[in-house]
Amino acid sequence: MFKQFIIGLFVTSVVALLWTDANAGCVNIGGTRMCADWITGSEICLDTVTGLGNIKKCTPGVNCPVVTCSAFGTIPLAANTDCTNNFSGNPNCGISGIAFCVNKPGNSSNANGNPFILDAVLSGIADITTCDNNGKCRTSVELEPGNCPDCCINPNWHLLTFTAGEFNAEAKVCPGGYDTQGKCCSTIDRSAGLCISTTTETIYQTFCSVDLTGIKPGVQRPYTCVPVGS
Repeated sequence: MFKQFIIGLFVTSVVALLWTDANAGCVNIGGTRMCADWITGSEICLDTVTGLGNIKKCTPGVNCPVVTCSAFGTIPLAANTDCTNNFSGNPNCGISGIAFCVNKPGNSSNANGNPFILDAVLSGIADITTCDNNGKCRTSVELEPGNCPDCCINPNWHLLTFTAGEFNAEAKVCPGGYDTQGKCCSTIDRSAGLCISTTTETIYQTFCSVDLTGIKPGVQRPYTCVPVGS
């Protein structure tokens, strides 16, 4: 059965050391510029956004800019399936990677890794609440599968993390957050919970891959990401 796991986690500390704009790909739509980097851990999406305007008075979960990061499968799970440009959550496209499992929760020192194809979309969200004096706003999202009883060879073991070897990556930002009807607002301003004006998200889509040879849980390696169509 095809599944969609939605988990969004803020990432700090070690991630910040790897957070540079040097390897990030960028896209400009209207007055918004979005740059996205991906690193393993399982998959961590690092985003830098400019052109959001004044967000000092936004309320997280209500009207702050929202970044959404997603990983889509590239491995065909059924005959005559093309997963090359899968950004729609095709249930016949799986994410290839390594599932790390442990015999007891929290016992990461003895994690067992096995190749696995995850039949799911991994997606997470994060609010942007602060920007620097130059208008550069940063946030990060860590994607982790939720309950995955099939990920481990031993059904009595517990999934620690899943790290993808390749996937179709999508990062998008809604500059004013979403209103109560799920529409993307162009600014943080609202009227009775609804956008004063709407807009479309700034979206950046890439194909990302990494060599997982010898990788362990928690090890962070940069993905090599190529914009779709390039």
